[in-house]
Amino acid sequence: MSKKKDAVPAKENVEETREVTAEELLGMFRQSEVRSADRMIFLRSFEKFYNDINNARTVLLRDLQEINTQIGARNMGGITGDAAEIADETAEEE
Repeated sequence: MSKKKDAVPAKENVEETREVTAEELLGMFRQSEVRSADRMIFLRSFEKFYNDINNARTVLLRDLQEINTQIGARNMGGITGDAAEIADETAEEE
């Protein structure tokens, strides 16, 4: 039985080449254009998503910096005028 397997020649991985007609070549080119357009759409939407997230991050960092500045001013006794009165009223209510 093993002799029969040895007698059968093994198939080699041989790539066959054939001529491509002009119509087939144009069809492959159009398919390539469609794939490229799909990829470009994905990249543009991903870029928009990235920019939106980055803008939101920038706004949040700016807000945090403003809050830290206000906390620092409050801790240093830099609150004067209306802000001090509001803080006193809030403290009295608590």
